[in-house]
Amino acid sequence: MLPHDTPIAKTRSGQRPGRKGCAEAAYRVWNQCGTGRLNNRSSGAAFLCPHLEESLNPMKHTHNTLPEAIRQKSIELLNLNLSAAIDLHAQVKMAHWNVRGRSFFAVHELFDKVATAVLAMSDELAERCGGLGGTAQGTIQTAVKRSALVPYPHQIAEIEEHIFAVASGLAAFGQMLREGIDAADKAGDKATADLFTQLTREIDENLYFVESHQEPKKN
Repeated sequence: MLPHDTPIAKTRSGQRPGRKGCAEAAYRVWNQCGTGRLNNRSSGAAFLCPHLEESLNPMKHTHNTLPEAIRQKSIELLNLNLSAAIDLHAQVKMAHWNVRGRSFFAVHELFDKVATAVLAMSDELAERCGGLGGTAQGTIQTAVKRSALVPYPHQIAEIEEHIFAVASGLAAFGQMLREGIDAADKAGDKATADLFTQLTREIDENLYFVESHQEPKKN
C-alpha cells in the first residue's frame, strides 16, 4: 500500500522517472483511491506527477489534416474555455436555484434557459477538442483549477443582484471567447476561430436576455 505522502514523481533512487513510470505510478495511486485504500487528496496522482496529463492524455490519431502543432494550440484554447463554460453553467444554475423576488418565475425560468445554453456550448467546445485529437478536460476538479471566472457570490438572493452576477459571468466568458477567436485565427485554425465566433454570438444574445430583465437606469 502506498502511504498518503508517497512522492510518486520520484523513484526510490530519488530520480524523476520517465513518462511511462509516472503513468504507471499514477495508475497505482488512482486504483487504490478507487478501492478506498487511499482517500487523502494529497495522494492523488494529478497533484504529484509532472507528466500525468501528457502521459495519460496523448494526442489521439486522426485523419484531420491540420498540423499537430496547430491542433495542440487549439486544444489548449478549447480546454481553457471548456473549464470556464463548466464553471459558468454551475454559476447560472446557482442563480436559478436561489433567486428571489416579485418577478421570481420569469427570472428563474430565464436562468434555467441560459444555463442550458451554456451547457450546450461546453459540449461543442469538448467535441471540437476531441475532433482535433485531444482530450476534453471536463471534470469539475479541472474546471475549478483552470476557470478564469470570478467565483459566484453565495450570499445574494435579490433578483437585481443575481442578474448583475450572471451578466458579469456571461460578459467575462464572452471576452474569453473573443480572445480565443484571435488566438485560434493567429495559430492557423480558422474552424476553431469560427466556433469561438459562433459561441460569442450566443453568449452576447444570452447576456442581452439577462440584462433586459434589469430596471432601466434613469439618466
